[in-house]
Amino acid sequence: MAPSALLAIQNTVIEFADVISEVTGVNVDIMDRDYIRVAGSGFYAPRTGESMRSRASIYERVLEDARSIVVHNPGRDEICRACANRHTCTETIEIAAPIRLTGHVEGVIGLMAFTAHQRDMLLEKLDSYIHFVEQIADLIAKKAQENTQMQMIRIYTDTLTQILDSIDQCVLILTDDLHVRSANCAACKNLHLPENCLGAQIQLRATGDSIHGIMEYRMELLGRSYSIMGELYPMYVGTADAIQVLLFREKGQMQNDVYELTSSTFEQSLDKIVGVSPATLRLKERIIQVAQSMSTVLITGESGTGKELVANAIWKASERKDEMFVALNCAAIPEALLESELFGYVKGAFTGANPGGRMGKFELANHGVLFLDEIGDMPLYLQAKLLRVLQERTITRIGSNNQIKVDIRVIAATNKALLRAIRENKFREDLYYRLNVIPLKIPPLRERPEDIDDLTALMIRRYSDRFQKRVRRVDADVMKTLRRYAWPGNVRELKNTIEKMVILSDADIISVADIKKEESRFAFERPEIGAVNLKEILEQIELQYIHEYYEEYKTLEKAADKLGVNLKTLSRRKRYLEQKYLLDEQEFNKEKSQI
Repeated sequence: MAPSALLAIQNTVIEFADVISEVTGVNVDIMDRDYIRVAGSGFYAPRTGESMRSRASIYERVLEDARSIVVHNPGRDEICRACANRHTCTETIEIAAPIRLTGHVEGVIGLMAFTAHQRDMLLEKLDSYIHFVEQIADLIAKKAQENTQMQMIRIYTDTLTQILDSIDQCVLILTDDLHVRSANCAACKNLHLPENCLGAQIQLRATGDSIHGIMEYRMELLGRSYSIMGELYPMYVGTADAIQVLLFREKGQMQNDVYELTSSTFEQSLDKIVGVSPATLRLKERIIQVAQSMSTVLITGESGTGKELVANAIWKASERKDEMFVALNCAAIPEALLESELFGYVKGAFTGANPGGRMGKFELANHGVLFLDEIGDMPLYLQAKLLRVLQERTITRIGSNNQIKVDIRVIAATNKALLRAIRENKFREDLYYRLNVIPLKIPPLRERPEDIDDLTALMIRRYSDRFQKRVRRVDADVMKTLRRYAWPGNVRELKNTIEKMVILSDADIISVADIKKEESRFAFERPEIGAVNLKEILEQIELQYIHEYYEEYKTLEKAADKLGVNLKTLSRRKRYLEQKYLLDEQEFNKEKSQI
């Protein structure tokens, strides 16, 4: 329980008690609303901090009535009946006055005489003494109120500082003539501001340009120049000097944010899942069914099939569409940081932590959806904690003992074979069944080639607009080649391929000649599937996978490790398949001249 307003300023109250005692020549007692002696003089001085509840019948009346009283016969007066010391009381007279604070009585001041001389002295000028004590009570109340207000200001200031330090947006609080009064953590980090930046003057010039309504500025501070996007807000606090608050991001950071925002908008609804294949139509129907439930979903599928896109679509079709959608790639976060990303931490939880603590993804997604991508890469010890959260629906920040209730729908995704991982003791069986309440499998692109036309057309439009190119379509031969290809990297590989085609093209139509020189993984002029046997089809798919992994991991050794085959075997198969299916340089040049 928080201390009373009088205990919070005890030293000041003691000083006032000494003043009263010196002026009146009698003992002084000051009690707070909790019946604790805050200050005293003479006999009571060493007894501060004691409870007075059993001996404070007079003070209790003052607390109840909120007015001063005089007891002429302490111990024998009716008011003293409940006092434990009434039979041994040696007081000759007592004056008690309330300490009023913001509409209630916060404590009591008592003047006690123990001799006939002291009694006569008080009675001689009783009204004056009562008035004097009441004035002192008012002074104490004002001091207590000032202290309470200062405490509130400090709390508000600390809270505001924590809020400003927890947001990603940079904040500078400036004087009216643009001198820096304070800067949040994001501003210090992104601008690399030194400690001596406080008090420094900035030069701020609007360029006249804006992005999505956010102004562009040129800012100079401590000899460095910055291009920022933000807003300047003038503020007036009471009678204090005017201040200005600058909220901003660096321009490059802002551009990335805008692009990510527009991209996620493209990928957030069911309507944006492109394709007319039976597999894609079944997937959309399944998403609608799944979205109506609050159960946990486990999305499986190869890398690049669009698992986050499906998770977004489930969220947008659900009752939680107006709440947060928070995504976390478990494979992209270092193991040492993953726990803090998930659960957050309090101030001082570990070395290097944000001084104000940090909210984790579970808290951030409360009442919404948390998407855990690549769940198969989560360390075993965190799997146990995740299981407990799913069971109990509570989380605990690192460094804290307080449990926080969360209302979250969890959607997990993986490209790994979790049942195999369970057998290898790399994934918890109980967590698997907790996640796999509603399984949802995304078919690879090779199983839905009918979608390639629509996906290609959409990506051509997107990248042409983004890179200001005039590409509008691909020709029929290129389209035929794209449909034949197995796409081991799925939609992600197709997106990267189209992006590359658009960037390198100088025409409005992408032709075979444009991509032959860049895309050796495509086997051009291959016979139709009906004209080759199954062995050849499988060999061509094998070659495509080998090239994809070799391109991603840069060395044949790493590619062999990821594919789970012997290095010599992979090298031998690569040479054999390339000789069998890929055009050599002479044949390539000959064919190119004929196009």
